[in-house]
Amino acid sequence: MELIKAIEQTRQAMIECIHSRGLTDEKTLKLSRELDTLIVESQLLKSLKMKQFANKREEIANKSGK
Repeated sequence: MELIKAIEQTRQAMIECIHSRGLTDEKTLKLSRELDTLIVESQLLKSLKMKQFANKREEIANKSGK
């Protein structure tokens, strides 16, 4: 949940920066890059959790099949 909170806070900061400084301001671009990084990290964690779940499910299915 910490990551989701960081994504939302960075997103909000970027929106505020866009309104006050514009789309091409260096601070806006920096926040955009930070947001991209956080989103990619979130997607990687989600993917990893899904793979772990699938592996665990397969392991349980194999044990019950024996």
